[in-house]
Amino acid sequence: MPKTLHADGFLFKRNPSPTGGGWTVVDAHGKLIERQAILKRGLTCNEAELTAVYRAAQLVDEGGTVFTDSKLVCDWIETGRSKKRSDLNKLIRACKGLIEKKSVSLRFRSRKQNLAGIYNDRNRPNEDDAKSL
Repeated sequence: MPKTLHADGFLFKRNPSPTGGGWTVVDAHGKLIERQAILKRGLTCNEAELTAVYRAAQLVDEGGTVFTDSKLVCDWIETGRSKKRSDLNKLIRACKGLIEKKSVSLRFRSRKQNLAGIYNDRNRPNEDDAKSL
């Protein structure tokens, strides 16, 4: 697996989404590694971003780097919890544990520099695509 991955979440329609969204992971060259839909009413952009980072942490090499454009997700993982989204704390703790176990570096990159976000902007998924993701 790659040494560097970029992760990004997306939603169908608005935040929170009435139908869901998903996540995308790309390599250091912007090549798609994985993309998956999450068909869940009420999915938020933060939940999709967190799920993307978790999947990237699973896929990246030990000692690798995962980039995200969500400062909030970086903060959640650093502290190991969210005060406002306690429903996500189990996933946050799992992500933190995996990142620590694999010595992965989680880094913030602006939206304009996050290759997964750029991929999503160029290849915007919609609800009709969800079954093929």
